[in-house]
Amino acid sequence: MTDAIVCDLDDYCDAHAGWALPLLDQLYQRSGGRFKATLFAIPGRLCGDALIDAAGRPYLEIAAHGWGHALRECEHWTQEQTAEVLARCLAAGRQHEEDNPYYTAIFKAPYWVTSPGLYAGLLASNWAVADHPQNLTRIPRALRRYVLSPSHRIGAAHHVLPVIQAHGHFTNETGNGLRECLGSFVGLAESGRPFKFVSEVLV
Repeated sequence: MTDAIVCDLDDYCDAHAGWALPLLDQLYQRSGGRFKATLFAIPGRLCGDALIDAAGRPYLEIAAHGWGHALRECEHWTQEQTAEVLARCLAAGRQHEEDNPYYTAIFKAPYWVTSPGLYAGLLASNWAVADHPQNLTRIPRALRRYVLSPSHRIGAAHHVLPVIQAHGHFTNETGNGLRECLGSFVGLAESGRPFKFVSEVLV
């Protein structure tokens, strides 16, 4: 039983922070301190308090999920536009320039809609991408990535990496919401397996 679990949860924002963080705390406690999760946050809909509260939990890492999470938001982004958004993410919540950024340098496009300019901007800015297998042939070879398996139900083994996938959302609209699938997340938390952040399994 060596395969680690990679839990990534999409759409963290102000609207979810109040109920989601206590629920994640419960998963951490039920795991005996093993639970980790990468929260793909919507920077344009996340205030300082909700960002800082999540980032202050050592078992969570915060990554970027677009800017405003609009449909096809990144479809026509240029390298320059991407770099501007990434810089805004790194500046979010920081009081002083020397402060460490709250965001880990990993980006996931809303609705998995990407563009050559997005990938070029991520590569030039030394960010990684979290992506869907439908985009695998579009990702530049030099760009570090975490790509879900074609089958990425909660608890499914990754087809390449030695990890168990726990991909979900903070909403209950896609069949893998944190609350609607809480039993599956609890089962993984109590499985005794180690957890890893997305940043720890990039290739």
